[in-house]
Amino acid sequence: MKNLILILSMLFLGCDSTKSIDKTLNTDDEFIDCGQHSIDQESEMVEPVAPDTGIQRQHPIDVISRATFIERLKVSPLWKKLEDKFEENEDYTDILTFHNSQSYIIIQGNDYLTDITYGFKDPFIRNESGHTLSEQDQLEMIEAINLIVNNHDKAVEIFDALYSSYTYKVDNNITLYNDQSIKDKIFHTYVSYDDLYFELWGVRQTGHPIAECNFDMIDKLTIS
Repeated sequence: MKNLILILSMLFLGCDSTKSIDKTLNTDDEFIDCGQHSIDQESEMVEPVAPDTGIQRQHPIDVISRATFIERLKVSPLWKKLEDKFEENEDYTDILTFHNSQSYIIIQGNDYLTDITYGFKDPFIRNESGHTLSEQDQLEMIEAINLIVNNHDKAVEIFDALYSSYTYKVDNNITLYNDQSIKDKIFHTYVSYDDLYFELWGVRQTGHPIAECNFDMIDKLTIS
């Protein structure tokens, strides 16, 4: 649970302007704090700036009502995988974590949700798989999309388009920043459907002096 709290919004290079994360690896043998410029010198934490994807909205929109989202979740395959079910209180949590999975879903909003994020609990574990999603990750992302579109075939279509485009950009090193002097790259692709944006995000970080803190991986799916 500690790792989950630390990485609730990954995109530590500025893909999410609302949260920043202290990325730590804590095992019996080592403790690595990626918020440091070096092992011995702490860096000043700077609030990240969201990169210009070309599709930002001036104001959040209502993606789905919380009641409808919870109603669909309870008949979704994801419901059986939840670590903590909320049978009575639909406002119990905004963080949905899964058994036998490295993933979670964060929902933001009150009566109406404005942002839904499918992400990964531990960036160090995620980094081992790089930009490749496991079959389980793919199925869970599809189900997360289906909670919004309520059409499984359409959810598969959206995911396939996203993942195909994302893979192409990674393979060809197509990132948000064209400035070659910027070592840390952000991968981003999106599909627009029913006035909503379904986005995949990833990172290729090479400039951190701590080797373990150079992440090269897919990071999260967002819906807004």
